[in-house]
Amino acid sequence: VSLPLLQQQAVESRVGLPADQARPRKSLETLWQEKHGSLDGLNAAIAERYEQSVAEAFQEIRDKVEPAPAADAGNRTVLVEVFTNAFCQPCVAADLATEVLSRDLPPAEAIVLQYHNHAPGPDPLTCMDGEARATFYKSENKPTVLVDGQPIPNVGGFFVPQHLEMAYRNLRLFVDLRLKSSTDVVITPQAEAADGKLNVNVAVDGLTEEQ
Repeated sequence: VSLPLLQQQAVESRVGLPADQARPRKSLETLWQEKHGSLDGLNAAIAERYEQSVAEAFQEIRDKVEPAPAADAGNRTVLVEVFTNAFCQPCVAADLATEVLSRDLPPAEAIVLQYHNHAPGPDPLTCMDGEARATFYKSENKPTVLVDGQPIPNVGGFFVPQHLEMAYRNLRLFVDLRLKSSTDVVITPQAEAADGKLNVNVAVDGLTEEQ
């Protein structure tokens, strides 16, 4: 019940079985109520189990993958963009792999942006900016992960250790290459909040005429 989309997979696997068979959530509620006398604390226990499972998965990935390049290996800030969907089962590995990356690398080294789109199903987290960005990249399949505008293969999968490790390794392969490179272009952003508005100015130096 606590792990991403696993309950949905369990329900889908019941096709053809009697309709009166309890779903995982209902079975859990019955067992919890028998033990504790009410459903108090159940949601907190599910959330705790989820956080524990994710933390264990993240640590397992970190233990198997080489550390990121040193901060002074290059001077780039890498942009990672993720196109996902709340109903997309193979998106789980991509979502968690990019979450590990955002937790392990500071924003000065890697910026992770996540866009939700209405594919393969309606997604309440979708917004017009995310849809416009997907159109810009012609992103139709989910998940789609790009590093500095370049699509990364083999980052999809379910909440299983092999899929998470594969997704993170493939992501880091491209991110590390960019982190080790340097550029003469310097982008300096400034932001100021005033009167309920956010004003952002960006200065770009080092561009050639061709750029």
